[in-house]
Amino acid sequence: MTALGATRAPAFAGYALVERVSGGDLPESGVLTRTVIKEPGVRVTWFGLVAGEELTEHTSSHPALLHFLRGRARLTLGGDPVEVGPGDYLYMDAGLPHSVLALSELEFMLTLLPVGTAG
Repeated sequence: MTALGATRAPAFAGYALVERVSGGDLPESGVLTRTVIKEPGVRVTWFGLVAGEELTEHTSSHPALLHFLRGRARLTLGGDPVEVGPGDYLYMDAGLPHSVLALSELEFMLTLLPVGTAG
């Protein structure tokens, strides 16, 4: 079995398979993150939060995609409250104020896209 978030691919294959990104143990408090892919112009990060943890309001200089894998969350997107759960997928423009509150154990993937990517 491959460890959580382990990457494997043949040398010069042109791809990287990241196995078992989700499903790991979450910390008792705080936010756990793991960079999954970091390439020029694109960064993919896994987030794990226990119920009640929050990413307070912030912005990003990059447009972003969020893919929710486990749990439920209440997001605030430009002042609008939105609830999300497993399988939900969200696009955010660069500069959009947003926050994330975990309503239960929560896992999601954040993909930061190249600046200038239109929604």
